[in-house]
Amino acid sequence: MQQVATGGNPGGYLFVDNSEGDITYLFAPAKYLGNLSAFDGGTVSFDGNMLGIGGAPYTAAGLDYGHLRLTGAGMSATLDLLPSPGQPLQNVWSTYTAALDAASWNKSQADWTTLLSNVTEVRLSVEAMFGNEVQGIDNFAISPVPEPRTWIMLAAGLALVAGVVRRRR
Repeated sequence: MQQVATGGNPGGYLFVDNSEGDITYLFAPAKYLGNLSAFDGGTVSFDGNMLGIGGAPYTAAGLDYGHLRLTGAGMSATLDLLPSPGQPLQNVWSTYTAALDAASWNKSQADWTTLLSNVTEVRLSVEAMFGNEVQGIDNFAISPVPEPRTWIMLAAGLALVAGVVRRRR
């Protein structure tokens, strides 16, 4: 793995040469660990690009490309951001997004709240092929639900623009 300065979506990206044969996981850094309760109801996303292939699709349930696992508080939750067969598009950046909520991750709200309160590991599978594969990964993000204030400001701005347009007519 190496950081490449250009060619990402946009800017740089993580270059993953996955030709060693083991399942390849990317682990999120410390800023994505700890109390993630503020992100409940938000989204999780990343951009992926299959840069080169040399093998057959890897389709092991729960382990293939795009499976994201959150672990903490004595439990874990897994979600497939790219449903089977888990093949990212080749030579094009694609964004994969999922809701960050209890229902999407098949958890009770109580368990989900407990898990998010102390996340100790965020793990993303980037295993797409049996055999050689080269991938680009970019823009991993965990995003909160926009605050109601943001929506109110957006609505007020749109109303102001609509009023100005009406006056000009």
